[in-house]
Amino acid sequence: CIRDRYKWLIAKDEWVTLKHETDKIIVFEKGGLLWVFNFHPTRSFEHYRIGTRYPYDHRLILDTDDAKFGGHDRLRPGYQSNFPVTKEPWHDRGNFIVAYIPNRCAMVFEPIFATDVDEKHPPQVQQPATALDRLQKINEGEKQQ
Repeated sequence: CIRDRYKWLIAKDEWVTLKHETDKIIVFEKGGLLWVFNFHPTRSFEHYRIGTRYPYDHRLILDTDDAKFGGHDRLRPGYQSNFPVTKEPWHDRGNFIVAYIPNRCAMVFEPIFATDVDEKHPPQVQQPATALDRLQKINEGEKQQ
């Protein structure tokens, strides 16, 4: 369960990246995750830039368009690939990813931290258990600088 794994309900970090009235898109960060909602009744968006604070590629971890939720599986191909990050500012965030956002859907992305993918050089410290723990470590590092 996403609630138990990421503990996003109790997370204190939150940032609303985008509230777009015409597109009917809301993007926010909470609990170390990137949340994207498209409330438009008819319009889907290809190649939509989504600002994120995380300078890492992202993976899709929840998609309300999944058939198990009664959706149309329009994002199914995205499950097999990561969403590369572009390290340029977008909507007051230091980075962005690009994604297809179907109408009337929500998507949740998890940043893929460097320690998740660097198997040749494992981290010297124990890897945090959740994205929220990783975010707290990042915040601690930013405060020390």
